[in-house]
Amino acid sequence: MELFAKSKNRLYLRLVDLSHELARRGTMSLSEIHRFLTRGNLVVEGLVSKWLDLNSGEFLSFLVEVPNGEYKMAVEGVLPVLPSIAEYTWLRRLVAHRLAPVFLDEGLIEKLTQMLGAPGGDERFLEVRGEGWFDHDLAHLRSVLRVLLQASQGGQMIRYSSRSQGGQVFADKEAHVLRLEYSLESDLFYVVLYPTDLKRPVKVMVHLISEIELSGEDDAEDWELVLRELRAPEPLVLEVRDVKGTLERAFLLLSCFERQALYDRDRDIHVIRLFYYRFDEALLLSRIYSLGEYVLIRSPRDFREKFIARLGSDPPNCGK
Repeated sequence: MELFAKSKNRLYLRLVDLSHELARRGTMSLSEIHRFLTRGNLVVEGLVSKWLDLNSGEFLSFLVEVPNGEYKMAVEGVLPVLPSIAEYTWLRRLVAHRLAPVFLDEGLIEKLTQMLGAPGGDERFLEVRGEGWFDHDLAHLRSVLRVLLQASQGGQMIRYSSRSQGGQVFADKEAHVLRLEYSLESDLFYVVLYPTDLKRPVKVMVHLISEIELSGEDDAEDWELVLRELRAPEPLVLEVRDVKGTLERAFLLLSCFERQALYDRDRDIHVIRLFYYRFDEALLLSRIYSLGEYVLIRSPRDFREKFIARLGSDPPNCGK
């Protein structure tokens, strides 16, 4: 789940609608604002009810009260992004997750835990699975991931030693870091590397990396050419309808890919642009297939045609 994303926060979208309505009407009563925001949605109504307490100072900071008791838009008002119950729940559970110390300092975890407070009663409607089962060495995992992240963000290479699940040792390898992944199914971290001696991508389990360090930038003149060849020539564009949890599943299944997302309000669809490597194609075909009929493959054309060929027919989510 992506937290605090404006395009997926329905309360934020309703606040945008409210700002337009106030711009048209000028003022509204507090009860009218409440009805406008809730519209019979019990979960949202529960959220809005506690934030409509003006004495708390947590809600309607973008409004000002006028003498007749109604409200209008503040001259320099800024729309707040108000977290939903689901976002609070996920953030609490992420902070409390056993792998949180891999990425966050203990002091920050304690501070976030205090700020988030105790779970509310509405969280009984939400069930978050995936606590994991693998017995991680958190200190080792943190040290390895820190180097991988530094290399990935800084465009540097790494020198590492690792072993396969079968026990084969790969010592003193030099490689580029292409992508980090986490599998909820196996509860394992993976890294996609491009070793300079193999000259092809390989997927390595992070916990099987025994030694790792930064090794500087690649001075080879052909690396940028290799990278361009590895990348798909154009992004994969998907149109997703938020029906039966399809949007959340799409973001979950595609979380390891660099992407852009926007919400088309006129058509009530979410448009996701995925930037991927050529070797990801088979994986993407499989994951998009599992999302079902509420996802439309808009482009590229050759990817859509491969998807159709895999199905052996032309179902609605393949496009024309």
